[in-house]
Amino acid sequence: KSFEEYGEYWTKDLKEEIRARDSFICQDCNMNLNDLWEKNPFFKTFDVHHVDFDKKNGSMENLITLCRSCHQIRHRKAHKHLTDE
Repeated sequence: KSFEEYGEYWTKDLKEEIRARDSFICQDCNMNLNDLWEKNPFFKTFDVHHVDFDKKNGSMENLITLCRSCHQIRHRKAHKHLTDE
């Protein structure tokens, strides 16, 4: 699924709306924006993640704010789960 294209809904404005809704805090580790910048100044903002890993599902309930580390962890766990089956 990571190679699927995003739907037309996937805009910069939508991603910013999700980040603002989540108060610019990673929903897994609770890192805030200042902590993110201190940890790595190259990371300008948080990622927006599809909870169900379906890039076509742009519902607000399916999108959450994650730091880069937590986002990678979620994808690794999902990949491991798929390869273990």
